[in-house]
Amino acid sequence: MTFKELIQDADVGEITEAYNSLYDNLNGVAIPSVMKELLSLGVAENTTNMQIMHYVRYWDSGLTVHLCGKDTEIEEGQTWALEYMSWSDWLGYHISQELLDVFGDNLSALIAVIYYEITWNGYTSAEVEEKKKELDAITSQIHCTKENPF
Repeated sequence: MTFKELIQDADVGEITEAYNSLYDNLNGVAIPSVMKELLSLGVAENTTNMQIMHYVRYWDSGLTVHLCGKDTEIEEGQTWALEYMSWSDWLGYHISQELLDVFGDNLSALIAVIYYEITWNGYTSAEVEEKKKELDAITSQIHCTKENPF
């Protein structure tokens, strides 16, 4: 199942409620506009066989689920940060069976967690792309070599 397939018939009210519960109403009011924009976007071709995976951290305050990407063609254990990926890319990513199993029947909570990740840098795809350009400009000035890895 891709992210686009997951959200296609999802209930915006249930997702907003799950988001507000998980993130203390961090910006749950933005969920309807995020959903509307996501559903209007085309799906980018998933040429890297990227899957949305999870890893879990236990804090004093409770369980935290973080998301990452895994290219199914690359060696075991290699994962990727997804915060700066375009929303069209996210739509084409497959959701790992393990991640679906973590949330079981509570798919609204899974979508809320994914929304949190994709809106990390902004509440529109344009804001995320702008942040990505800023990061690319900064990283293009870094010259890593074997002698100077940082």
